[in-house]
Amino acid sequence: MFNKCKKIIGSALLVACMTPAFAQQDVRKFIDPDNMDLTIKPGDDFYGYASGNWIKKNPVPAKETRWGSFTQLRDFNINAVRDVLEKAGADKAAIKGTPARRVADFYAAGMDSLTIEKRGYTPIKNELKKIADIDDKGDLLEALARMRVKGTGSPLYGFFVGQDRKNVEVMIPQLSQGGTTLPDRDYYLKNEGRNAGIQEAYKKYISTLFSLVGNSTAVAAKNADIVFELEKQLAEAQMSRVEM
Repeated sequence: MFNKCKKIIGSALLVACMTPAFAQQDVRKFIDPDNMDLTIKPGDDFYGYASGNWIKKNPVPAKETRWGSFTQLRDFNINAVRDVLEKAGADKAAIKGTPARRVADFYAAGMDSLTIEKRGYTPIKNELKKIADIDDKGDLLEALARMRVKGTGSPLYGFFVGQDRKNVEVMIPQLSQGGTTLPDRDYYLKNEGRNAGIQEAYKKYISTLFSLVGNSTAVAAKNADIVFELEKQLAEAQMSRVEM
């Protein structure tokens, strides 16, 4: 069991971002009648009634699997952050050690794909060794906690600080189920249709990651099966969306 957990922790570490801009909208309008389709009776189709015209005017972009106002907000924020990073990188007068220089250097390091490819998995060798050295439950729990603290993964559970949904003026610690990589437990538990292809593609991806850290093709494939089966067991133990 520990070996299986070690493999999934290693995989989570290995597995350890979104773009285009959108036109600035009038943020003062909480309800915009222009977005509504008033030809639809709300009792027949409330979603179409409330959002029908917005949906018609905002088709899902070819590169996206879903689209909505929150996706637009996500893209706006991403582009705003990128603008800050690029301006910091262009400021050649920023003094070493200052926040501006540190931000610029961090961004430049992340964008230097040639150096990243050249270094391979060297930056995580020490972390992988710590995982390989896990011998008992105490070591396992320590490894899980260390990954959460360092932000290198969410094995077995998720943990973050966010607004209390019953009192949004208070920030509280929040726990969530975790340990699975695919978007939802159903990706592991339902094998019909496109899910079967997604499962195989995911196993191939995990196998590739194990190969990149020095495992033979056969060992990498075996490890990928172990990781997938362990994640499947975690998915079986998770609550469904309806239960949550």
